[in-house]
Amino acid sequence: MVTLEDIGPEIALWLAVLTQLIEDALDYHRLGPDRHGHREEAHHEMQRPGRMLQRLCGLAGVDRDTVLTCYQRRLGDMRPEMSGASNPGTARLGFLR
Repeated sequence: MVTLEDIGPEIALWLAVLTQLIEDALDYHRLGPDRHGHREEAHHEMQRPGRMLQRLCGLAGVDRDTVLTCYQRRLGDMRPEMSGASNPGTARLGFLR
């Protein structure tokens, strides 16, 4: 199993940024928009992927289409009764399940 320490600090950083974008977009569906608009912006980027997502995926070394497929799967798995912020103790790359 490859750990974040094995892949180097730069890629680990970009994976963390990409993961945060995805978690913000998922939180938008669970919690609605936040005061600063970060969740809504993330939601829009994941719904209409543009240059930012393409660049983040390239820097993180992951395939954009795979990320989008996994994101859509996570959205489909969300149940209406789910609420609350994402658990900070979960794996940072959980969106790639």
